Amino acid sequence: MRNPKIRFFQSSGVPFKDWKTSQIKDVCSISKEVINPKDFPSRTFVEYSMPAFDNNQTPYLRKGNELDSLRLSIRGDVILFNKLNIKKKRIWNVKNPENNSLCSAEFLPLTSGIHCQDFIFYYLSTSKFTCKLNTKSSGTSNSQKRIRPEDLENEEIAIPCLEEQQKIASFFSTLDQKIELNERKLEFLEKLKKGLMQKIFNQEIRFKSKSGKNFPNWIKKPLHSVIASSGGHTPNMKNKALWEPGEYFWVTPKDMKSEYVFSSEMKISELGLKELKLHEPGTILLVARSGVLKHTLPLAFLRIQATINQDLKAISVTDEIISGYLFFFLQSKSNLILNNYVKTGTTVQSIMMNDFYAMMVDIPCLEEQRQIAATLFIFNEKIGIMTQKIAILKQLKQGFMQQMFV
Repeated sequence: MRNPKIRFFQSSGVPFKDWKTSQIKDVCSISKEVINPKDFPSRTFVEYSMPAFDNNQTPYLRKGNELDSLRLSIRGDVILFNKLNIKKKRIWNVKNPENNSLCSAEFLPLTSGIHCQDFIFYYLSTSKFTCKLNTKSSGTSNSQKRIRPEDLENEEIAIPCLEEQQKIASFFSTLDQKIELNERKLEFLEKLKKGLMQKIFNQEIRFKSKSGKNFPNWIKKPLHSVIASSGGHTPNMKNKALWEPGEYFWVTPKDMKSEYVFSSEMKISELGLKELKLHEPGTILLVARSGVLKHTLPLAFLRIQATINQDLKAISVTDEIISGYLFFFLQSKSNLILNNYVKTGTTVQSIMMNDFYAMMVDIPCLEEQRQIAATLFIFNEKIGIMTQKIAILKQLKQGFMQQMFV
């Protein structure tokens, strides 16, 4: 059969044998039997459920008579979620030290037997195999479609010899470890920045002038007194003249994926610009209407000239306050804003702007504002570098996944 583009070699430099095509049932055993734990009232099982998988939590122990119908799993399984329309992670590599474990009947435990469990996990994680599974799903609608064990069993899988399986698995395991290590570093930097912001804006940490003198006490002013704010709108989508040729960035909440906005998915034409205001780099953008306001306050610095849609607010500052300082101040108060100024009970959450603009802002002198902003920008730069590094590693992994499996 056809071999992958990238292969490993034996220690002697000789290529391994060609890959062979098998069926899943010849490579893995799939747990089909659904167990009612009520039949085992005296036993304690380890339960695997979606929350544990999603949050990478250790599965928790519960008495068998407290559980619903589940599937029996054994030590060392690849666990496949059989729903089609799940947007989250769909497959897990479980190396469970417990001999007795259970998972929801919506999961299919695959035991690799004599084959390398990690190789099976990475093979089933490829986008090519996932697409094949989706075509095998049965059900009347996406919400009901499932992968049946018998459909999975008969699916083809390309297998190299065990030694090459182990080399491939080791390669991707090392890559995953690097990604995980950098993700932990990123998490640490984000926590460190959050803690530092809390201490700075609670005035537990104060900066000093170049001569070593203390800065003056901070003052309080309502937000509306130190900013100018404006909104945007969506030009008529049916009027192509307002959109083509796209010359000017038009920012929507979809473009607010990080703390800096460098581009937008859509652009408007010169004619479309006449209906909107063009905002300058350094403007603070705030998502004022979106479902994400249930849990997140999207804020970003505009790094380009751009217009915005009706779901955003553009905030520019007066001479009394520096935009960088205000950005981090608002970021530090995100929980307060979400809890006090977001309108609930509606289809889409929105910020009550009049109340938000009346919020009191702690304002130090301009020089201390500059020092605070500069310090926190350093953290942003480090976080940005780490985020980019993780993205490159994940992109690299995806590229290898496409070329190292058939």
